[in-house]
Amino acid sequence: MRRLASLVTLLPAAAIMLTAPVAATTQPAIKIGDTQVVATGMTPAGRVAWFAFARERTGWVTQVLHWENLTASADTSGQAILDLGRAVPVKAIFIAVDVSTGAYVASSPEAYPWATQVPFPTAGIELAADRASVVSLRDDHDELEVLVVRPRVGAWRATVRHNDPASTNAPGVLVNFADLTPWGDAPSTPGPLRTGDLVVAIDPDQMQYFAQQLSGRY
Repeated sequence: MRRLASLVTLLPAAAIMLTAPVAATTQPAIKIGDTQVVATGMTPAGRVAWFAFARERTGWVTQVLHWENLTASADTSGQAILDLGRAVPVKAIFIAVDVSTGAYVASSPEAYPWATQVPFPTAGIELAADRASVVSLRDDHDELEVLVVRPRVGAWRATVRHNDPASTNAPGVLVNFADLTPWGDAPSTPGPLRTGDLVVAIDPDQMQYFAQQLSGRY
C-alpha cells in the first residue's frame, strides 16, 4: 500500500456564543437531482465536507470520477449544494459531512442501488487499539479513499493502495493517521483518533464505503 497525498483569538464567552454556528437539529439527508446533490439538515451557515466517487464507462474505458470540497458552506436553513456541472453518474457514492458536529449522510442514485455500506469495525476492517491507524485483517481492498473529520477542527485525507513495493506500512495497516494529509486549514496531523471523530472510506473499485463516528467503546 502507498499513502498518497492531497489563530485562535481569545474572546469573551458571550462573543463566542454569538458567533459559533448553531448546531443542526435534524438528521442530515441527501437528495440527488440531475446535475446537483443537495444535503439538508446541516448546521446552518456551517462548513460542509463533500466526499464523492463514481465509476463511469465510456466505450471501452472506465473512469473513476471524484468530487471533494471542504470549503462548502450550508445556508441559513442548513442546506448545502454540490453542483457537478454535468449529469450525475449512475454509479456513484455521495457523502456529505457536517464539520461542526461530525454528522454525515451517504447516498447513491436510485438507479444504482448496489453501492453498499460495510459495517465498521468488522472482521476485515477495524480501528487499532491505540486509535492510531485503521487495520485490515483480510487485506482485501485494492484502494481506499480515506477521510477523517474532527468536529469543529478540520479534516484529513489519504489515498491508500495495496501491493506497493515503496510502502513502509506494517502488514495489514491500511492507513496511519499520522500520515494523513491536512485538508484545508486543519492541523498537520490528527494524531490518535478521539471520541467524536468521523472516519470515512470509499472503495472506488468495489463501490463500497464505511463511515463511523467514534464513540467511547472503540
